[in-house]
Amino acid sequence: MEPRLISRIYNDQGVLLQEVKPKVRAQVVSEETSALMREALKGVITSGTARLAQLDGVEAFGKTGTARKIINGKYDPRKHYASFMGFFPADKPRFGVLVMLDEPTSGTGGDVAAPIFKQIGDGILRHQAAGGEDATPDLKLTLRDWPSSETDEATVHVEAGKVPPVVGLSMKAAVQRVILAGGVPRMEGLGAREERPLRVEAQAPEPGSPLPPDRIVTLRARTP
Repeated sequence: MEPRLISRIYNDQGVLLQEVKPKVRAQVVSEETSALMREALKGVITSGTARLAQLDGVEAFGKTGTARKIINGKYDPRKHYASFMGFFPADKPRFGVLVMLDEPTSGTGGDVAAPIFKQIGDGILRHQAAGGEDATPDLKLTLRDWPSSETDEATVHVEAGKVPPVVGLSMKAAVQRVILAGGVPRMEGLGAREERPLRVEAQAPEPGSPLPPDRIVTLRARTP
C-alpha cells in the first residue's frame, strides 16, 4: 500500500472536499505466504511472548519487539524500546495497533506493550459491538467550535457508569462529561454552524441511564 497521512479533507462547513483512497502499489508476498505468516504470528499471542495481548473473543496476531537504544554510537544496556504490533480479527484483519514504549523502566515488549494493545483492542471491539459498523464518532469540528473564552462547564462531579445530563451545555463541556463518565460521545447536527459556540439540544440515552464502558452517547447540537 502507498503510505498516506490524510484520508479526508473537509472545509470549515464540514463539507467533504477530497478523499484520499488507498493505492495498491505492489503485492509483496503471495497469499499462501501471508497465510503462513499469520498462523505463525497467532502463536506469538497464544503461546509465545505476547500472551498478555490476547483479546476478548477475537483472535489476533502480532509480534513483540525489545531493542536496546543506541547512545553516542553504542548500545546502552540500561535503555531500550519495548513494542508490540498486532492485527485483528486474525482471519480478516481490519485493525492494526502499534504500541511502542521509549525507555520503559523495566520489561520487554511482551511484558509492557502487549497489555496496552489488549486494552486498546478490547476497547475497539466494545465500541464496535455497541454501535455496529457505523459506531465511529463524528469528530469533524473546527476550532471555532471550541472557543478559548468559553466557560469550562465540565468541571463538575460526573458519576462514572451513568449517563450525565448535558442538554443546554456547550458541545465541548458535554463531550468532556460523557468521556469522564466512561461513554463515547457521538455528535450530530454539525453541518451548518455559526460563529457562536455549539450547544447540546438533545441527548440519548436519557440522563441517569446505565452507561456500560464505551457505550455511545448521542449529542444533538444547536447554535444558541
